[in-house]
Amino acid sequence: MKRFYLFIFLVCTQIVSVKAQKLHLAFSDSIIEKPFNIWIKTYNNGVFSIKDSFLVTNENKQNIYFNLPNYIGYVEVVKDNKNANNGIGILFNPNEKEAIFLFNQEDIKTNNFLFKNSLDNIRYNLMIEYMDKFFQRFGALRKERNTLNPFDSIYLNKVLQNESNQDALYAEMNLIVDSILKVDTALYTTKLANLLKTPCSTSLPSYKKYFDNFNALLHYHLFDYVDFTDEHIINHPFFYDKIDQYFNLYCNATNIQNGIDILMQNASKNEKVKEVVINYLVSYFLLNKNDELVAYVYEKYGELCSINLGAKQMKEFSNIVHTQVGSTIPDIVLYDSKNNMQSLLQTASKNKYTIVYVWLSSCSACNTKTPKLSEEAKPYLNKGLSVFSISLDDKKDTWFESILKYQTDKWINVAELVSLQNSSILPKLNIRATPKLFIIDNKGTIIAKDIYQDELNSKLKSLFK
Repeated sequence: MKRFYLFIFLVCTQIVSVKAQKLHLAFSDSIIEKPFNIWIKTYNNGVFSIKDSFLVTNENKQNIYFNLPNYIGYVEVVKDNKNANNGIGILFNPNEKEAIFLFNQEDIKTNNFLFKNSLDNIRYNLMIEYMDKFFQRFGALRKERNTLNPFDSIYLNKVLQNESNQDALYAEMNLIVDSILKVDTALYTTKLANLLKTPCSTSLPSYKKYFDNFNALLHYHLFDYVDFTDEHIINHPFFYDKIDQYFNLYCNATNIQNGIDILMQNASKNEKVKEVVINYLVSYFLLNKNDELVAYVYEKYGELCSINLGAKQMKEFSNIVHTQVGSTIPDIVLYDSKNNMQSLLQTASKNKYTIVYVWLSSCSACNTKTPKLSEEAKPYLNKGLSVFSISLDDKKDTWFESILKYQTDKWINVAELVSLQNSSILPKLNIRATPKLFIIDNKGTIIAKDIYQDELNSKLKSLFK
């Protein structure tokens, strides 16, 4: 978990009250010899982005104001390099109209600064200190759990004791959080505090009736204390850290779709929070190269919401969406082995069904599956089935040798004859591994993908019965 360390120095002083929602910064350097830029970053739709910039000079160093209308939450101050990831983190609460944050140029490099008149940042600093100690102890318990020997004669007892210790640690943290919540509900810190609470059987013994292990309990209940109706929770990294924690620790391959459903059921309590969570999950699973879950999130929850991603991720996302069952496959137009231009969608329109097969002669899995596919497709080639074979080979001789070797001359064989790095096919059809297989109808709609042998045989029989 990312730490946001704040160093506090309180000085009783009074500044002019600012009616607008403005963040007031000041630099204490006696002389600003060379003007420099600072940037303010805020969370916008779940993405940490640049909000505004300011040129600091000797004349204005004491009165630097950033307009942050309708915003309450986490802010980062970055100097010189707007793309830097090591800015200073502070909480901005427009209700604290006399708050001022005091820096010097060296402070920006060391994450030190002073502030005045901000109870929110006092409480936040205390909470960070507690969190740091908590996660050190929690990390030690998780490490201990992962190193337990299943062949130990008292292995289960040790597992139960470890989970009991985790449960007790969460109960301790919950008590600290409750003390913060009692201070002042107008503070943004109180909104964050609920993100740090975790259901546990120590504080709620009724959980023991339904769960005999800690991981199962938190798979279903980790978000119980989070107020998803309050959209301000999306303005701080804590919210996204909790989502990461959920999928990293309390979901696995067998229940992760259920985990997505649990999270989305909670997020749907507020439309803005829901949209941010959908975008975060799409981005999260794109980064983890999990196309299936990207498609699951979008198809089940995201089709009516705006997807906001960077240019690179948006292109990757679009390629995934357009290669799912039910989508129209992108057209591929290439020269075939007889030097004729071939269009995938035109080929599909002339046949009942088309198998689109992407492969590479140096791929061992392709060398196993290609001859079997040749045999499986053969009985249907005169019944309205075509095979549109896309080779990723970069040498014509190698490509031609493979056509002869596997007797695929009855197929439409096309190739770009470029390196994999320069291939337009890989991103267009979202190819992460070879071989890749799609079955499309005569309109180009994908009706099946990545099925082989018995499953493919069964599908072809049902299509041509």
